[in-house]
Amino acid sequence: MPFLNEVETPTPKCAFEKLVQDLGDALAPNSGLDSDNVDPKDIQRLMENYVSNSDEWTPYALGDAWSH
Repeated sequence: MPFLNEVETPTPKCAFEKLVQDLGDALAPNSGLDSDNVDPKDIQRLMENYVSNSDEWTPYALGDAWSH
């Protein structure tokens, strides 16, 4: 039986969810990207290793009414 204060992280269903989870893990102990505890190279590595699939992230994309 797991401890009551343990938080189980759901298993990502796709590469985009995995990226979001990994970024959250990298930033979780910090207040943001300007934190001294965040290594920008870790964030860069996560982003470079992500293979984009628009079917995965399109539901989260917000349109911008601004046009060129």
